[in-house]
Amino acid sequence: MAATISEIREAFEAVISVTGLRVLGTWPDTVVGDCCVLVPVSGDFHFTFDTKAAIHHMALTVLVTVGAGLDKAQDRMDGYLSTDGATSIQQRLVTNHTLGGVIDDSLVHGYSAYGTVKTESGAEWLSARMELEFWV
Repeated sequence: MAATISEIREAFEAVISVTGLRVLGTWPDTVVGDCCVLVPVSGDFHFTFDTKAAIHHMALTVLVTVGAGLDKAQDRMDGYLSTDGATSIQQRLVTNHTLGGVIDDSLVHGYSAYGTVKTESGAEWLSARMELEFWV
């Protein structure tokens, strides 16, 4: 049986462990500290005689607090978006591309929308969006 979207989020949360970055399966009521949130964007379903398959396109929004200065926030964000290194999200996904056997495979397409955002309360965050695919 193919993994559900909720099961993909839970597996992603368990597998992608990066020091200093909270990995969340759903949007929190309050964002505190560096975090990332995995949300569905679109899906493709393929059905043939005995085979059912799906590709879930998801966006991983990475938020980094700017409180200690934009330069330090950029250094942390660069580590999260890098293809290799101790805090690389992509490296974690390459190392465990099946999310512990929950899915068949995964792919990181890249990132976009790198920039600052402000909340209604005036808090400033550095934000980027990573495009991911999960095959089930």
